[in-house]
Amino acid sequence: MLQGGVEAQLRTIASAVMASAAPALYSPDPPQLTLLSALAEGADRIVAEAALAVGWRLHAVLPFAADQYRADFETAASVAAFDALFERAAMVTVLDGVPGRYDAYVPLGRVLVANADLLVAVWDGVAALGVGGAATVVQRARREAVPILRFDPATPSEPWLENLSLPDEGRTSGVLGLDASLGSLLAPPVPDPILDQFLAVDFPERPRSRLFDHLVAIVTGMRSSPIHRTLSEAGSASSESWSSAWGQLPASTRCGVIARFAKPHGWADAGALWYSAAFRQAFSAIFLLTVGTVFAAGMGAADLAALGLIPKAMEVLLLGAVLFFVWRGRRTRSQDRWLQLRALAERLRHLATLWPLARTTPLVRVPEAVPGLGAPPAVEEREGWVAWYLRAVAREAGLVPGDLNEDHTSAVRQWLIDAEVEVQRRFHEDASRRSASIHHPLERAAELFVVAAILLATARLFGAVGFVLVNLLGWTPLTVVRVEQFLDPLLHALAVTLPALAAGIHGFLGTADFEGGVLRSNSIAPQLRRLANRLGQVRPIDLHEVGELAAEIARLMEGELGVWRTGAGSRRLQA
Repeated sequence: MLQGGVEAQLRTIASAVMASAAPALYSPDPPQLTLLSALAEGADRIVAEAALAVGWRLHAVLPFAADQYRADFETAASVAAFDALFERAAMVTVLDGVPGRYDAYVPLGRVLVANADLLVAVWDGVAALGVGGAATVVQRARREAVPILRFDPATPSEPWLENLSLPDEGRTSGVLGLDASLGSLLAPPVPDPILDQFLAVDFPERPRSRLFDHLVAIVTGMRSSPIHRTLSEAGSASSESWSSAWGQLPASTRCGVIARFAKPHGWADAGALWYSAAFRQAFSAIFLLTVGTVFAAGMGAADLAALGLIPKAMEVLLLGAVLFFVWRGRRTRSQDRWLQLRALAERLRHLATLWPLARTTPLVRVPEAVPGLGAPPAVEEREGWVAWYLRAVAREAGLVPGDLNEDHTSAVRQWLIDAEVEVQRRFHEDASRRSASIHHPLERAAELFVVAAILLATARLFGAVGFVLVNLLGWTPLTVVRVEQFLDPLLHALAVTLPALAAGIHGFLGTADFEGGVLRSNSIAPQLRRLANRLGQVRPIDLHEVGELAAEIARLMEGELGVWRTGAGSRRLQA
């Protein structure tokens, strides 16, 4: 009876997944649902048989090597039943647990919960006698907000979806809320042109603007390397880059990481670079054009007959150009595309570094819709399409297969130190130096422009210009009068332009946020150094310990990403 009840619910789940996975955004092929199971005696095998019967894939997750695991089964018939299911498993993951330890099954429970979208628990509610059993796994799932489909062995035909707030009282609701819970995980977001562009790999082919880079080069003397490839080639380029840089990983694991994460990361990363350049070009042009407008206005105020309407015409044209850049930037949503694609690229990289350790990031989980306590989280609260796409990639990647033994974990640990933590640390140290080398000279230049404006205004106030021309350069008064007719408007224009230039520099610095970048990089770089040291000191090599540190690294970088994104998102294009 239990198997029949489980089969019925697994079919219901499959129907809900079909309804939530919109063919326009997901693959048109039917969803392939997978059951993660340790194939232990009792309920594990009943649920595994039910899953296979309704067309699900079986992914066997063993706490330690299969030969050692078989020794835990009491009878030859139990071993034969295990072997029969084990042979039908589409994939196998073997953890590095130690047989015979009191907590030998605890790591298994952690991995199952961390990679589950829904926990199917056959449990009578009795407290655990040891650690690592059904009660322990259910408690962990509750803490991590994993939806739990409960079956009581005494009433197997009456399953229910646990109410996370009131787990002991959710039984009366049955499976109410299961569709909403799966929908919140899988349902696509509101249609968004940025998502449509990303899924179609429809990126601009024209070279990205270099105006911002040229301005930075003038200040620092450093040249930045242009992107030679087109954005549509970025996925393949990322795969090649990861293949060479991540050579320390075991070959099968490296191929798995690249196949699952490299192309979407490459597209997101290259797109973020292009649109960040477009946004920076826009605000750089706006500040330059604004300064030019002030100068033209200053010249126009003098109303020189020789210049006619040229200054006024220039003022109108420059103001029109400013409005054009603001309008175009807002219409193309270059800032939104930059922020969203950068957030996606970084989170895909975090996911890729955790996957070989049987981990995911918390961002791939959506809290269940609790019956009676409201609807699933709003799209805005789930960060729209970026979070949805991240979850979709994580769903498709699944749990890493293979033998996650000490050799595997040791190689992943070293790769994590060399190819991720140290690379990110050096990036932030370089970014801090580069940002400081831009911010400080420009800040000093703005101060000098203000000082120059004060001196110029003072000179004009006391007639010092004419005094210098007559007494120091020996010009005749008549000549000075003629020259001042043309020189005075120019000096007037400079007097109003220099403060505007100083203000423009501060506006440029504020929008580019070089100083904020220095502060963030100076904060995160030493933390990454400490985490690299801690990773190198893990003894003995343990999948859980290395995974915990990898998750801590991901949380640190996600926190920095959140601070950056909030700050950058507040600096909109404006005239």
